[in-house]
Amino acid sequence: MSEEFKTYSPEHTHENFAEKYGRNVRIVNYWNRHAQKESAEGYDPATGQISKSGTSKQGFIDSIQFGKKIKASKQGVLRTYVSNIYRTTETAEGILRGYKERNPGAVTRKIVEQERLFNPDIYPNEFWELYNKKFGENKNQLMVEKGQDPADFDKLSPNEQADIAETAEEPVIKEWLRKGSELNTVFDPAEVAKDFGRLFYFHNVRIPGLVYSGSEIDLMHVSHHAVMEPILTSGVLIREKDGKRITSLEDIERSLYLLEGWKSITEVDADGKIKLIIELRGDKYNVDMEMLKEMGKPQKQIVRIKED
Repeated sequence: MSEEFKTYSPEHTHENFAEKYGRNVRIVNYWNRHAQKESAEGYDPATGQISKSGTSKQGFIDSIQFGKKIKASKQGVLRTYVSNIYRTTETAEGILRGYKERNPGAVTRKIVEQERLFNPDIYPNEFWELYNKKFGENKNQLMVEKGQDPADFDKLSPNEQADIAETAEEPVIKEWLRKGSELNTVFDPAEVAKDFGRLFYFHNVRIPGLVYSGSEIDLMHVSHHAVMEPILTSGVLIREKDGKRITSLEDIERSLYLLEGWKSITEVDADGKIKLIIELRGDKYNVDMEMLKEMGKPQKQIVRIKED
């Protein structure tokens, strides 16, 4: 890591830390869903996990175009974080390629895996089974309405698959996030919000205090459907224009589209005071910092035991 990105280490005195770190800092975190997949099937019953499909050719092209829209911060991208499912890495590589085309000479450091961008241990298998059952029923119905055999879904192009899959999945994720629903009863999305909240707290509250004063840095994160929506609808966001606390997908229109992004902007002033703003779909949101702080506390790791 270069000198300008070096963070706090134990050999620094408290006085030195207060002088050199965490003042007049601006960090922009970009949070994106991955790009279009080669196969839009959501769940692999053979493994009990979500699909491992990579991005389609169009998905990679779209990722590059997305990166071209980002104006780099003064010191570029410190880190890019992805899940352990390779399509997030492919998406990140495309975004960074576009980012560098838009910002020649911008620094883009290494891509690293971050478990909480998709933590499979917290999702019980019975949840995925029910989720995919409902998704599959919706998908098959849409195929029939289009005059197509549901068995031919894999024969469709990635674009055609994505159109059907996105439409089929939306009512399922809405049901999951609705308290008292069948899916919500099987697995409470608040568990995902808390797990993701620890990651969100670290990158928006902890990291700004650990970088050199005067730093202006971008951080990239690429994740999945059903990972970021729980925190977005947890009540931690309060829309600036009307004071509305966000507690449902309807409050923000719908779930995240393929490659759709939102960003969190942390600014720390000369006295170390933090201001955190979220930008999503043209609206700005304040953050309930006490609620976020509670999410950021260390939590007991949830481990699901898979039966043979």
